[in-house]
Amino acid sequence: MLGSFEKSLFPQTIQGAWPINVAWKSYFGLFLEAFNPTNIANYYSNNHTEGDNNGKDFEIFYKGRKTNIHDFWGSLCGRLTGKYPFNSNVWSDIDKYAHDITLVYRNVTHYQNINDILTQSYNIAKDVVYVGVNEGEILSDEYVEKCYDVTSKQLASAAFSLADKQRTLGVVPPKIEYVKAPYSGSFLLGIWMLLLMFPFAIFIGWKAWSPRPRRTSANVRVLRESLLPTIN
Repeated sequence: MLGSFEKSLFPQTIQGAWPINVAWKSYFGLFLEAFNPTNIANYYSNNHTEGDNNGKDFEIFYKGRKTNIHDFWGSLCGRLTGKYPFNSNVWSDIDKYAHDITLVYRNVTHYQNINDILTQSYNIAKDVVYVGVNEGEILSDEYVEKCYDVTSKQLASAAFSLADKQRTLGVVPPKIEYVKAPYSGSFLLGIWMLLLMFPFAIFIGWKAWSPRPRRTSANVRVLRESLLPTIN
């Protein structure tokens, strides 16, 4: 499907503003999902002659609760436990986590070829996801630590790869023209609020772009050791 999207998007064979925007959103989502090894492989055994449904039928126990391989890896090995829709605290934790992994794992591989992404995800599923774990048993500390490291690297690799992909896109989604309407009271109120908040926005922008203290290699080592918080 990813290959089909690329063939349709880059030569601009998809026409119309909304179809193109939907196609791009779908493409980006599928591109990132390809880095999740449980989306790529199925486990076959006497109990799963038709496969384990990408790990959804492979039940395990973690911290006294029953879950499955697919959900465990999809939750960043039990770290992402917030309920959707996320509140501001969860989004803040996610933002910090995203910043930290792209710093610690900044030397991960950047992928552009879809087949390369699928191949490496399949190899992770084969060599890591289903190794050292038995169905119906409690996950070992060693398995959880390995999952932490692999998912962090995969997230960083996915982020860098998508950023590279966006720099080389051959199609820019067209601007969608909306029907203009007469100014309403709510519109004027919005303009007033915008003017009121403008100084605050300038301050936030100044803080965001201000130089940050340089991280030393020692700081990075400390960050790597404390990188794996539970996101509640």
